[in-house]
Amino acid sequence: MNSPSSLARWLLGNAAILSLAQAQPDSQRSDPAANEAAIMPGVFNTQLPQTLREQHLRFTVRPHFGDLIHEDYLGVTFATRYGLTPQWELNGDVDTYVAHGLRNERLLNHAGLSRVGIGAKYKFPKLFRPFWETAAGASYSFPVGRPPSDVTDGYRHFRPYLTMSHTFENHPNVTGFISYGLDLVSRTYATNIPNEDSLNDNSWAITPGFILHRGPVNYSLEISYSSTAVIGDRQASSVSLRPSLEWTLPPRFKFHARNRWVIGLGLQASYGSDGSDFGVNARIQTDFDFKRFLPWHRPKPETNP
Repeated sequence: MNSPSSLARWLLGNAAILSLAQAQPDSQRSDPAANEAAIMPGVFNTQLPQTLREQHLRFTVRPHFGDLIHEDYLGVTFATRYGLTPQWELNGDVDTYVAHGLRNERLLNHAGLSRVGIGAKYKFPKLFRPFWETAAGASYSFPVGRPPSDVTDGYRHFRPYLTMSHTFENHPNVTGFISYGLDLVSRTYATNIPNEDSLNDNSWAITPGFILHRGPVNYSLEISYSSTAVIGDRQASSVSLRPSLEWTLPPRFKFHARNRWVIGLGLQASYGSDGSDFGVNARIQTDFDFKRFLPWHRPKPETNP
C-alpha cells in the first residue's frame, strides 16, 4: 500500500474492464437477490449466498485495459459459473497475458497463462432461515508456468468462506450481509511483486456491509478487516472501506438493445500494517444470451395478458 502513485495506478490501471456474460431475464433483473448475485467482481468483492440458477451457464471475459499504461502485458481473465443444482454452484477462471507492445516488450513477444482457479459454493436450504440466507464455499488458485512477475504474485491460494445475507422485511430494498473467510497461501517461486489483494501470508477476514437497491442502481458498502493473527507467520492487519454503485442502463441509453449494460464504480480506502492506500475501480459490463445464436434455439412466443 503505497504512495500517491498508487492512486494514479488505480485510476488509470483499472478504469476500463469489459465483461461479457450471459443475460438474465427481465424478471430476475428487478429481483434484489438476482442483483446481488450479478454484482461485478472488482467493484463489489464479497461473496454472497445467492447462486446461479440450476443448469444456467455464464461465461465472462475481462480484459484489463489499464495494463496498457502501467505494465508490459495485457491481462485477460476468462471465467465461468455453472448452477449445478438449486444449492450448488461451480466456478472457474483462468488469467492470461500477452505483450501489448506499447512499453518495453515487443508486440506478442511473450504470452501465456498466469493463473488458474476453481471453486464451488453451496447454499444451505434451511440453515439460519428465515432470517439469514447462508452459503459456504471455497476457491483454490495457483500460478501456471513461470509468467512475468507483473502478472502473478507467485502464491497458491486456498480460500474457504461462509457468507450470510438478510433482506429486511420492513425495508425490502436493503440487504445486509456478513462474510467470514480464510486465505491460506503457499509460495511457488520467488517474485518481487507484492499481492495488493492479500497480506502475503495466511490470513483471515470478516466483511460486513449492506446493499441498497434503488431501481436500476445498486449502492453498496463493504467494511473489511483482515489479519494474520493466530494463523500467520507475521503480525499484520488491514482495514478496508469499499463503497460502490452499479447502474443498469435504461433502454434509451443503450439504444434499446436487448442485452443488459451495467456501469460500476467502486472506491477503496485501506489502512494497515504496510501503510495506507486509496483507489478507484471502474468497470463496464454487457450481457449476451448466446443461446440466441444457436440454430435450434427458438425464443418463447410472447403472450398477451
